[in-house]
Amino acid sequence: MATDEFGKLFKRAWGDEDFTALTVEQQSLYHKLISQPDISLAGVLTLAPVRWARQTAGQTVETIEDTLDQLEAARFVVVDKSTQEVLVRSYIRRDLGWRSPRTMKGIAGAVERILSSRLRVAVARELDRIDTSGLSEQVSEKTNRSTRQVVEETIASLIADTPSDTPCDTPSHGVSDTPSDTPCDRGSLTRADNGKSKRNGNSNGNSNPSLRSGGAGGDLSAELATIPESTAVAAAPANTKTKRGTRLPDGWFPDRTDAALKLEAAHDDAWLKRELARFSDYWQAKTGRDATKLDWTKTWCNWLRNAEDHQTRNRPTGPDWNRWAAEARAEDAAERGQTWTENTPSQSSAR
Repeated sequence: MATDEFGKLFKRAWGDEDFTALTVEQQSLYHKLISQPDISLAGVLTLAPVRWARQTAGQTVETIEDTLDQLEAARFVVVDKSTQEVLVRSYIRRDLGWRSPRTMKGIAGAVERILSSRLRVAVARELDRIDTSGLSEQVSEKTNRSTRQVVEETIASLIADTPSDTPCDTPSHGVSDTPSDTPCDRGSLTRADNGKSKRNGNSNGNSNPSLRSGGAGGDLSAELATIPESTAVAAAPANTKTKRGTRLPDGWFPDRTDAALKLEAAHDDAWLKRELARFSDYWQAKTGRDATKLDWTKTWCNWLRNAEDHQTRNRPTGPDWNRWAAEARAEDAAERGQTWTENTPSQSSAR
Protein backbone atom coordinates (compact mmCIF):
# COMPACT_ATOMS: atom_id res chain seq x y z
CA MET A 1 0.00 0.00 0.00
CA ALA A 2 1.07 3.62 -0.34
CA THR A 3 3.01 4.95 2.63
CA ASP A 4 5.41 7.80 3.33
CA GLU A 5 8.30 5.36 3.80
CA PHE A 6 8.49 3.13 0.73
CA GLY A 7 7.08 2.27 -2.68
CA LYS A 8 6.86 -1.13 -4.37
CA LEU A 9 8.97 -2.12 -7.36
CA PHE A 10 7.73 -5.43 -8.74
CA LYS A 11 10.37 -7.87 -9.96
CA ARG A 12 8.08 -9.24 -12.65
CA ALA A 13 8.19 -5.88 -14.44
CA TRP A 14 11.62 -6.86 -15.79
CA GLY A 15 10.03 -9.77 -17.63
CA ASP A 16 7.36 -7.59 -19.20
CA GLU A 17 7.99 -6.72 -22.85
CA ASP A 18 6.23 -3.36 -22.72
CA PHE A 19 8.10 -2.18 -19.65
CA THR A 20 11.49 -3.35 -20.91
CA ALA A 21 10.76 -1.58 -24.20
CA LEU A 22 10.83 1.76 -22.35
CA THR A 23 13.97 3.85 -22.43
CA VAL A 24 16.07 4.37 -19.32
CA GLU A 25 14.59 7.87 -18.97
CA GLN A 26 11.04 6.53 -19.17
CA GLN A 27 11.67 3.73 -16.67
CA SER A 28 13.41 6.13 -14.31
CA LEU A 29 10.50 8.59 -14.37
CA TYR A 30 7.98 5.78 -13.87
CA HIS A 31 9.86 4.60 -10.77
CA LYS A 32 10.14 8.18 -9.59
CA LEU A 33 6.37 8.66 -9.83
CA ILE A 34 5.42 5.54 -7.87
CA SER A 35 7.85 6.46 -5.08
CA GLN A 36 6.76 10.08 -4.64
CA PRO A 37 5.66 10.92 -1.07
CA ASP A 38 2.38 12.47 -2.23
CA ILE A 39 1.12 9.53 -4.30
CA SER A 40 -2.29 8.44 -3.03
CA LEU A 41 -3.72 4.96 -2.52
CA ALA A 42 -5.43 5.49 -5.88
CA GLY A 43 -2.09 6.08 -7.63
CA VAL A 44 -2.73 9.81 -8.17
CA LEU A 45 -0.21 12.56 -7.51
CA THR A 46 0.18 16.25 -8.25
CA LEU A 47 1.67 17.16 -11.63
CA ALA A 48 5.00 18.67 -10.49
CA PRO A 49 7.65 18.52 -13.26
CA VAL A 50 9.75 21.26 -11.61
CA ARG A 51 10.03 19.31 -8.35
CA TRP A 52 10.70 16.03 -10.16
CA ALA A 53 13.48 17.60 -12.23
CA ARG A 54 15.20 18.90 -9.11
CA GLN A 55 15.26 15.40 -7.61
CA THR A 56 17.82 14.19 -10.18
CA ALA A 57 21.01 15.95 -11.21
CA GLY A 58 21.15 16.94 -14.85
CA GLN A 59 17.39 16.66 -15.52
CA THR A 60 15.38 19.59 -16.83
CA VAL A 61 11.70 20.41 -16.67
CA GLU A 62 11.49 20.01 -20.44
CA THR A 63 12.98 16.51 -20.25
CA ILE A 64 10.51 15.50 -17.54
CA GLU A 65 7.54 16.84 -19.52
CA ASP A 66 8.65 15.11 -22.73
CA THR A 67 9.22 11.80 -20.93
CA LEU A 68 5.85 12.08 -19.18
CA ASP A 69 4.15 12.57 -22.57
CA GLN A 70 5.89 9.41 -23.78
CA LEU A 71 4.69 7.42 -20.76
CA GLU A 72 1.16 8.62 -21.41
CA ALA A 73 1.41 7.62 -25.07
CA ALA A 74 2.50 4.15 -23.90
CA ARG A 75 -0.49 4.13 -21.51
CA PHE A 76 1.51 3.81 -18.31
CA VAL A 77 0.09 7.08 -16.96
CA VAL A 78 -2.84 9.44 -17.53
CA VAL A 79 -2.23 13.19 -17.24
CA ASP A 80 -4.80 15.95 -16.79
CA LYS A 81 -3.12 19.35 -17.01
CA SER A 82 -6.37 21.17 -16.27
CA THR A 83 -6.49 19.70 -12.76
CA GLN A 84 -2.70 19.24 -12.42
CA GLU A 85 -3.04 15.51 -11.67
CA VAL A 86 -1.20 12.40 -12.84
CA LEU A 87 -2.48 8.83 -12.51
CA VAL A 88 -0.16 5.83 -12.54
CA ARG A 89 -2.67 3.69 -14.37
CA SER A 90 -2.16 0.24 -12.85
CA TYR A 91 -1.12 1.42 -9.39
CA ILE A 92 -4.22 0.24 -7.48
CA ARG A 93 -4.14 -3.25 -8.98
CA ARG A 94 -0.39 -3.72 -8.61
CA ASP A 95 -0.08 -2.28 -5.09
CA LEU A 96 -2.50 -5.02 -3.87
CA GLY A 97 -3.87 -2.88 -1.06
CA TRP A 98 -7.37 -3.65 -2.34
CA ARG A 99 -7.13 -7.12 -0.75
CA SER A 100 -7.71 -5.55 2.67
CA PRO A 101 -11.21 -4.14 3.40
CA ARG A 102 -9.68 -1.42 5.57
CA THR A 103 -7.22 -0.35 2.87
CA MET A 104 -10.00 -0.59 0.29
CA LYS A 105 -11.90 2.07 2.23
CA GLY A 106 -8.79 4.26 2.03
CA ILE A 107 -8.60 3.66 -1.70
CA ALA A 108 -12.25 4.65 -2.05
CA GLY A 109 -11.57 7.90 -0.22
CA ALA A 110 -8.58 8.61 -2.47
CA VAL A 111 -10.64 7.95 -5.61
CA GLU A 112 -13.40 10.27 -4.40
CA ARG A 113 -10.85 13.08 -3.98
CA ILE A 114 -9.72 12.88 -7.63
CA LEU A 115 -10.63 16.13 -9.39
CA SER A 116 -10.22 14.96 -12.99
CA SER A 117 -13.10 13.12 -14.64
CA ARG A 118 -10.64 11.57 -17.10
CA LEU A 119 -8.63 10.11 -14.26
CA ARG A 120 -11.79 8.85 -12.54
CA VAL A 121 -12.76 6.97 -15.70
CA ALA A 122 -9.28 5.43 -16.01
CA VAL A 123 -9.32 4.38 -12.34
CA ALA A 124 -12.75 2.80 -12.75
CA ARG A 125 -11.45 0.74 -15.67
CA GLU A 126 -8.58 -0.52 -13.52
CA LEU A 127 -10.92 -1.32 -10.63
CA ASP A 128 -13.14 -3.30 -12.98
CA ARG A 129 -10.15 -5.49 -13.90
CA ILE A 130 -9.40 -6.55 -10.32
CA ASP A 131 -9.89 -10.27 -9.76
CA THR A 132 -11.44 -10.77 -6.32
CA SER A 133 -11.99 -14.52 -6.68
CA GLY A 134 -9.10 -15.33 -4.35
CA LEU A 135 -10.39 -13.25 -1.42
CA SER A 136 -11.81 -14.87 1.70
CA GLU A 137 -15.53 -15.61 1.69
CA GLN A 138 -15.70 -16.33 5.42
CA VAL A 139 -18.38 -14.10 6.92
CA SER A 140 -17.30 -11.91 9.82
CA GLU A 141 -19.52 -12.08 12.89
CA LYS A 142 -18.89 -8.38 13.49
CA THR A 143 -19.80 -7.05 10.04
CA ASN A 144 -21.98 -9.92 8.76
CA ARG A 145 -19.96 -9.79 5.51
CA SER A 146 -16.89 -11.48 4.07
CA THR A 147 -13.71 -9.76 2.87
CA ARG A 148 -14.72 -10.48 -0.71
CA GLN A 149 -18.15 -8.90 -0.22
CA VAL A 150 -16.71 -5.72 1.28
CA VAL A 151 -14.13 -5.30 -1.48
CA GLU A 152 -16.57 -6.08 -4.30
CA GLU A 153 -19.23 -3.74 -2.95
CA THR A 154 -16.71 -0.91 -2.60
CA ILE A 155 -15.41 -1.45 -6.12
CA ALA A 156 -18.93 -1.58 -7.55
CA SER A 157 -19.90 1.62 -5.74
CA LEU A 158 -16.86 3.47 -7.08
CA ILE A 159 -17.52 2.29 -10.64
CA ALA A 160 -21.19 3.22 -10.40
CA ASP A 161 -20.28 6.75 -9.25
CA THR A 162 -17.91 7.32 -12.19
CA PRO A 163 -19.05 9.66 -14.99
CA SER A 164 -19.51 7.26 -17.92
CA ASP A 165 -19.74 9.93 -20.62
CA THR A 166 -16.20 11.25 -20.12
CA PRO A 167 -13.91 10.38 -23.06
CA CYS A 168 -10.57 8.75 -22.36
CA ASP A 169 -8.44 10.27 -25.09
CA THR A 170 -5.14 8.54 -24.37
CA PRO A 171 -3.77 6.30 -27.17
CA SER A 172 -5.56 2.98 -27.53
CA HIS A 173 -2.87 0.66 -28.90
CA GLY A 174 -2.37 -2.58 -27.01
CA VAL A 175 0.00 -2.80 -24.07
CA SER A 176 0.78 -5.69 -21.76
CA ASP A 177 -0.51 -6.20 -18.24
CA THR A 178 2.10 -4.00 -16.55
CA PRO A 179 0.51 -0.67 -17.53
CA SER A 180 -2.96 -1.78 -18.63
CA ASP A 181 -4.05 -4.17 -21.36
CA THR A 182 -7.49 -2.64 -21.70
CA PRO A 183 -7.44 0.06 -24.42
CA CYS A 184 -9.63 3.07 -23.72
CA ASP A 185 -11.62 2.71 -26.93
CA ARG A 186 -13.02 -0.77 -26.24
CA GLY A 187 -16.28 0.57 -24.87
CA SER A 188 -17.67 2.86 -22.21
CA LEU A 189 -17.80 2.08 -18.52
CA THR A 190 -21.37 0.99 -19.07
CA ARG A 191 -20.07 -1.93 -21.05
CA ALA A 192 -17.37 -2.75 -18.52
CA ASP A 193 -19.98 -2.87 -15.78
CA ASN A 194 -21.66 -5.98 -17.10
CA GLY A 195 -21.12 -8.84 -14.59
CA LYS A 196 -17.66 -10.38 -14.79
CA SER A 197 -17.38 -14.07 -14.11
CA LYS A 198 -14.50 -13.41 -11.73
CA ARG A 199 -16.56 -11.07 -9.59
CA ASN A 200 -20.09 -11.14 -8.15
CA GLY A 201 -23.06 -10.98 -10.46
CA ASN A 202 -26.37 -10.93 -8.71
CA SER A 203 -28.81 -13.68 -9.60
CA ASN A 204 -32.14 -12.01 -9.14
CA GLY A 205 -35.09 -14.35 -9.40
CA ASN A 206 -38.76 -13.47 -9.34
CA SER A 207 -40.01 -12.23 -6.00
CA ASN A 208 -42.50 -14.58 -4.41
CA PRO A 209 -44.46 -14.08 -1.15
CA SER A 210 -43.77 -17.70 -0.15
CA LEU A 211 -40.51 -18.76 1.48
CA ARG A 212 -40.76 -22.18 -0.22
CA SER A 213 -40.52 -21.53 -4.01
CA GLY A 214 -37.66 -21.13 -6.59
CA GLY A 215 -35.73 -18.74 -9.02
CA ALA A 216 -32.60 -18.16 -11.23
CA GLY A 217 -30.33 -15.56 -12.91
CA GLY A 218 -27.69 -15.09 -15.71
CA ASP A 219 -24.46 -13.48 -17.00
CA LEU A 220 -23.76 -11.42 -20.17
CA SER A 221 -19.97 -11.13 -20.04
CA ALA A 222 -19.24 -13.74 -22.75
CA GLU A 223 -21.61 -12.16 -25.26
CA LEU A 224 -20.46 -8.61 -24.51
CA ALA A 225 -16.85 -9.56 -25.18
CA THR A 226 -17.63 -10.30 -28.84
CA ILE A 227 -20.41 -7.91 -29.93
CA PRO A 228 -19.81 -4.39 -31.34
CA GLU A 229 -19.41 -1.51 -28.91
CA SER A 230 -22.64 0.21 -29.94
CA THR A 231 -24.61 -2.98 -29.30
CA ALA A 232 -22.89 -3.61 -25.99
CA VAL A 233 -23.69 -0.15 -24.70
CA ALA A 234 -27.31 -0.54 -25.72
CA ALA A 235 -27.62 -3.93 -24.02
CA ALA A 236 -25.85 -2.95 -20.82
CA PRO A 237 -28.59 -1.16 -18.83
CA ALA A 238 -30.44 -4.42 -18.13
CA ASN A 239 -27.53 -5.66 -15.97
CA THR A 240 -25.74 -2.53 -14.77
CA LYS A 241 -28.07 -2.30 -11.75
CA THR A 242 -26.23 -5.25 -10.20
CA LYS A 243 -23.16 -3.03 -9.91
CA ARG A 244 -24.77 -0.36 -7.73
CA GLY A 245 -25.49 -1.09 -4.10
CA THR A 246 -29.00 -0.25 -2.88
CA ARG A 247 -30.69 0.10 0.47
CA LEU A 248 -33.15 -2.56 1.59
CA PRO A 249 -36.57 -1.44 0.32
CA ASP A 250 -39.78 -1.60 2.30
CA GLY A 251 -41.58 -4.92 1.92
CA TRP A 252 -38.42 -6.63 0.64
CA PHE A 253 -38.60 -10.41 0.24
CA PRO A 254 -35.65 -12.74 -0.54
CA ASP A 255 -35.33 -14.18 -4.05
CA ARG A 256 -36.00 -17.92 -4.38
CA THR A 257 -32.39 -19.00 -4.96
CA ASP A 258 -31.15 -22.52 -4.23
CA ALA A 259 -29.00 -21.25 -1.37
CA ALA A 260 -31.87 -19.38 0.27
CA LEU A 261 -34.28 -22.30 -0.10
CA LYS A 262 -31.78 -24.74 1.40
CA LEU A 263 -31.12 -22.54 4.43
CA GLU A 264 -34.80 -21.70 4.97
CA ALA A 265 -35.84 -25.37 4.78
CA ALA A 266 -34.18 -26.04 8.15
CA HIS A 267 -36.58 -23.70 10.00
CA ASP A 268 -40.31 -23.34 10.49
CA ASP A 269 -42.30 -20.43 9.09
CA ALA A 270 -42.69 -18.68 12.44
CA TRP A 271 -38.92 -18.59 12.97
CA LEU A 272 -38.30 -17.38 9.41
CA LYS A 273 -40.87 -14.60 9.70
CA ARG A 274 -39.32 -13.46 12.97
CA GLU A 275 -35.79 -13.44 11.47
CA LEU A 276 -36.99 -11.65 8.33
CA ALA A 277 -38.51 -8.92 10.52
CA ARG A 278 -35.25 -8.58 12.46
CA PHE A 279 -33.25 -8.54 9.22
CA SER A 280 -35.42 -5.78 7.72
CA ASP A 281 -35.42 -3.65 10.88
CA TYR A 282 -31.63 -3.92 11.24
CA TRP A 283 -30.69 -2.99 7.67
CA GLN A 284 -33.33 -0.30 7.17
CA ALA A 285 -32.16 1.43 10.35
CA LYS A 286 -28.46 1.23 9.38
CA THR A 287 -26.76 4.26 7.83
CA GLY A 288 -23.62 4.90 5.77
CA ARG A 289 -21.92 2.96 2.96
CA ASP A 290 -22.42 -0.35 4.76
CA ALA A 291 -26.20 0.08 4.52
CA THR A 292 -26.18 -0.62 0.75
CA LYS A 293 -25.74 -4.08 -0.80
CA LEU A 294 -25.38 -5.48 -4.29
CA ASP A 295 -27.31 -8.64 -3.50
CA TRP A 296 -29.77 -8.58 -0.58
CA THR A 297 -30.65 -12.25 -0.98
CA LYS A 298 -27.02 -13.26 -0.40
CA THR A 299 -26.96 -10.95 2.61
CA TRP A 300 -30.09 -12.71 3.86
CA CYS A 301 -28.37 -16.10 3.45
CA ASN A 302 -25.41 -14.90 5.50
CA TRP A 303 -27.85 -13.60 8.13
CA LEU A 304 -29.43 -17.06 8.39
CA ARG A 305 -26.05 -18.77 8.71
CA ASN A 306 -25.02 -16.41 11.49
CA ALA A 307 -28.33 -16.91 13.29
CA GLU A 308 -27.88 -20.69 13.13
CA ASP A 309 -24.30 -20.45 14.43
CA HIS A 310 -25.45 -18.23 17.29
CA GLN A 311 -28.17 -20.70 18.24
CA THR A 312 -25.74 -23.61 18.16
CA ARG A 313 -23.23 -21.83 20.38
CA ASN A 314 -25.80 -20.66 22.93
CA ARG A 315 -28.29 -23.54 23.13
CA PRO A 316 -27.80 -25.54 26.42
CA THR A 317 -28.04 -29.32 26.04
CA GLY A 318 -27.80 -32.37 28.34
CA PRO A 319 -26.05 -31.75 31.67
CA ASP A 320 -25.37 -28.14 30.63
CA TRP A 321 -29.09 -27.54 30.35
CA ASN A 322 -29.74 -29.00 33.81
CA ARG A 323 -27.02 -26.86 35.35
CA TRP A 324 -28.31 -23.76 33.59
CA ALA A 325 -31.87 -24.45 34.81
CA ALA A 326 -30.71 -25.05 38.38
CA GLU A 327 -28.74 -21.80 38.40
CA ALA A 328 -31.72 -19.88 37.05
CA ARG A 329 -34.03 -21.30 39.75
CA ALA A 330 -31.48 -20.57 42.49
CA GLU A 331 -31.22 -16.95 41.37
CA ASP A 332 -35.01 -16.64 41.32
CA ALA A 333 -35.26 -18.07 44.85
CA ALA A 334 -32.53 -15.74 46.11
CA GLU A 335 -34.45 -12.73 44.88
CA ARG A 336 -37.37 -13.84 47.06
CA GLY A 337 -35.08 -14.42 50.06
CA GLN A 338 -35.29 -18.20 49.82
CA THR A 339 -32.76 -20.99 49.37
CA TRP A 340 -33.44 -23.28 46.43
CA THR A 341 -32.93 -27.05 46.51
CA GLU A 342 -34.21 -29.78 44.24
CA ASN A 343 -37.17 -30.24 46.62
CA THR A 344 -38.04 -26.53 46.66
CA PRO A 345 -41.39 -25.97 44.89
CA SER A 346 -41.28 -23.77 41.83
CA GLN A 347 -42.66 -20.23 41.99
CA SER A 348 -45.78 -21.24 40.09
CA SER A 349 -46.59 -24.23 42.33
CA ALA A 350 -45.97 -22.22 45.52
CA ARG A 351 -48.74 -19.91 44.46
